[in-house]
Amino acid sequence: MKPFVNFFMIAFITVLASCHKLEDIFDHVKDQEDEEETASFTTSSIEAIHLFLADAEGNAPTDPEAPVFESRKGNPVLTPGGDPVTLEAFDAVKGKMKMTCTEQGTEIKLDLEGLIPFGTYSVWVLVFEEPGFDPTFAHQIGESVAGAHDGTEGYFIASSDGKVSYSVTVPEGDLSFLGSVTDCLLDEYEVHIVGAYHLDGHIYGGELGPEGKAVEQFGFMYRAE
Repeated sequence: MKPFVNFFMIAFITVLASCHKLEDIFDHVKDQEDEEETASFTTSSIEAIHLFLADAEGNAPTDPEAPVFESRKGNPVLTPGGDPVTLEAFDAVKGKMKMTCTEQGTEIKLDLEGLIPFGTYSVWVLVFEEPGFDPTFAHQIGESVAGAHDGTEGYFIASSDGKVSYSVTVPEGDLSFLGSVTDCLLDEYEVHIVGAYHLDGHIYGGELGPEGKAVEQFGFMYRAE
């Protein structure tokens, strides 16, 4: 249904029509309507992920000042310069995510700080049906590296002060690992956008890489209301 044009909108168009062609005015109004109808979601709620994280004894980490390890192989989580990453530093990521549905697919924008300086990160899209995520992943129906399936669009390198502004589009169609999506991720019940830190500084195409070489560090969540 087209939006109702009230008296004030008619008056606005009448005034502008004295200076511009009427068809130009209606084009301008239509562009504004299209912009207003664009589906988007923005959140600053970010979660630290400890799914594959451990302390030196292989237990769930609790000491903020203690170094952390990748739980599956026991590899230490180190900065690119070789310094140990503490739990406090691992959990320090803050930022904002915006998802916007476009004709090309869902554009994902991340503005982050508190990352490991010069760290290499890959970005992943996880999709869940109702009732959403649980530790068994029983309701997971989609998984993909962000953007192109070969991984060339699904990674970034943090700046020297641990910041990044990153953007990628998830197109309609099959995902790289599991499932498929429409041109709007906001059509799904629950979507997680996850950032994984690569301990060895390498990316592995559309895969996370060999076990023990990467650890999920942070995530944003969208859930349909």
